[in-house]
Amino acid sequence: MSYQFAHLNVYSRKADKTGVNTDFVFGEVMREAGFCNHVEHPEEPVLAYGMSVADLKRLHDERAGEARTTNAKGQSRSIRKDQKTLVTVILSHPGDGDGVASVDEWQERSIAWLKDKYGDDLKTVVRHNDESYPHLHAYILPAGADMKAAEYHPGMSAKSAIVGRGASIEENRLGDRAYRQAMREWQDDYYDNVGRVCGLTRIGPGGRRLSKAAHNAEKSQAKRLREAMSYENEIKEKQRSLVKDELALNIQASKLAEEQRVFEGKRLFVAQVWDVLNREIRRSYRSVKKLRDELKTEREKGGKWGEFFRSMIGKSLDNIKRDERKAGIEQGRVERQPEINRANDRAVRLEKERDRARQDLKKEQEARAKDCVIPAKEVPEYAKWKSEQRTRNAPAGPERSNSRAFGYSYNQ
Repeated sequence: MSYQFAHLNVYSRKADKTGVNTDFVFGEVMREAGFCNHVEHPEEPVLAYGMSVADLKRLHDERAGEARTTNAKGQSRSIRKDQKTLVTVILSHPGDGDGVASVDEWQERSIAWLKDKYGDDLKTVVRHNDESYPHLHAYILPAGADMKAAEYHPGMSAKSAIVGRGASIEENRLGDRAYRQAMREWQDDYYDNVGRVCGLTRIGPGGRRLSKAAHNAEKSQAKRLREAMSYENEIKEKQRSLVKDELALNIQASKLAEEQRVFEGKRLFVAQVWDVLNREIRRSYRSVKKLRDELKTEREKGGKWGEFFRSMIGKSLDNIKRDERKAGIEQGRVERQPEINRANDRAVRLEKERDRARQDLKKEQEARAKDCVIPAKEVPEYAKWKSEQRTRNAPAGPERSNSRAFGYSYNQ
């Protein structure tokens, strides 16, 4: 089991005592030549969140160049180049280990912690994979017009609240103590939200002078804690799924209840209509029965007049039937009239086609007759040929033979 690594720092455009400034920070993270000599095989960083490092550098330099501050006299001036304008956070993963979360899970939780802590001021997070352990570089730009990055450093903020210009030794000592306490709280916050969940210990054994047995016990405890938290997260996920399913079932049940209510309303309406219709039918039936009974009574009382009226009614009924029959015939004729018209049109069309065929046949016969006329100079030869015919079955003329005289061959 490994311990967490989280480091926070602030930088200015002017190099500090170690020679590091914002340009060096950006050059090192982008793996530019001359800025990453400590890396044997440099690789481009992997963007994990926000804008690219190149865009971040342009934005920082532009805002830092435009940043203004107001002095004690109320005068607005450009900020000094040694003012801290960039906040960086470095978070490292210990690599594969027993009970340690994967790099992806650790990265996701770390970015969530950074976003929760710095909000929109968090501009970029990249990951380096070309060193011993994968680690994240996070960059925060101050939101104020004066770009005071020191306000984002919990230790520096705590110390500046105690120590002022010309502070005494005691004030400096108290300020240093406040600085360390604020940074411990910052580390504890990261541990509570990321380190513990990912199976990391808060402090390494060397820092607390733990024995090997105590360190192993802590590792075992951290492993069990991670397993318990993983199990707890799994249970929470199942609970969320159950709640979601229950909500879906409740919605479905509400829809079914509404449909049932609508159905019951329709069923009640139909039942009421049916009841009204039944009452009307029964009332009509009673009225008809009453009329029949009255008619029967009048018929029995009527005598001859009754017979007379019955005969008149009978004749009227016959007339009504006859009229209805005529009307039915007329209606049938009207309904069938289109078919009759189509049949008549077809008959007329067939007659025209027949007459046209007769004319064509007549013309063809006349044309054949013209073709079979024997010239006058050939009449004697034809008479001679005719006399030589010895059988009645012979052709009637040269138009159906092939005689030698006319260029025909009879025996085919």
